[in-house]
Amino acid sequence: MPAAFEAVGQVYNDFHQVTDDEVRELLATPTTGAAT
Repeated sequence: MPAAFEAVGQVYNDFHQVTDDEVRELLATPTTGAAT
């Protein structure tokens, strides 16, 4: 993450469309720990 965050495009280079199946798979994947 840049020190001075101004836009999402600064840190994400790939804005491709994801499929419904990809979203379901990601939502079903357990995460560990809390985001900080």
